[in-house]
Amino acid sequence: MGFCLVYDPAAREIYTLNPAAWLVFELCRGRTRGDAEAEYLSTFDEREQRARAVTEFADSLERLFRLGLVVEQPAGKEQERGETR
Repeated sequence: MGFCLVYDPAAREIYTLNPAAWLVFELCRGRTRGDAEAEYLSTFDEREQRARAVTEFADSLERLFRLGLVVEQPAGKEQERGETR
C-alpha cells in the first residue's frame, strides 16, 4: 500500500497519509504519546530500523498535529479517535 486517505468531516478535507503516518494515526487512539510511540517502535526489529523509526514517528505525529487530525488531550480526559495525551 502506497498511501491512505483520511477524511476530516469538520474541515471537509481529505488527506493523503503515507503508511507510517497512518499507523501513527491509528496508534494515537486512546493512548498517550509515549505509549503510541512505544507501540510504533515495537514493530521494528533491527537497531538501525528502530533509530529511523523514532524520527519517522515524530515527523508523522507532527504532521498529524498540523493537519488537525490528532489533538493532545489533558490526562484523564476520555480519548476519542485520533486523540493522544
